[in-house]
Amino acid sequence: MLKEQFDRLKHRDTLGIPSEEIVDFHGNFAKKFRFAVPIHARNLAQMIHPYWGYLSHFPNRHFRFEELMEVYENQIAASFERTLGRDLLADELSCLAFWNVNYSSKSSLNWSEMQTLLTAFRFKIQTEDQF
Repeated sequence: MLKEQFDRLKHRDTLGIPSEEIVDFHGNFAKKFRFAVPIHARNLAQMIHPYWGYLSHFPNRHFRFEELMEVYENQIAASFERTLGRDLLADELSCLAFWNVNYSSKSSLNWSEMQTLLTAFRFKIQTEDQF
């Protein structure tokens, strides 16, 4: 059902949903269907909460369905660790999920790539000196 909702709302030119529409995408789905997501509330908030919602703050980014599913799978793993009391590991896995959204094949970033990631995490850092 989530895939059908995604297909209705995706942009035809990018075959994805713009990051700024991710919260609305999930909200529209939740209005129509009741579902239980095995993701801890904190991890879910980091993904799609109107304030935290890191997925909704990647600048100029369109998410394909497969990318969203990868984030969900990683957040489920992070949530499992959180329920076992391993909060530090859960936070690290959650961060890894957001890293993999854009940079799965990289082990380090240049400044412009780092700025994109910092923007997604809601940091307003413009220069390397501020960092």
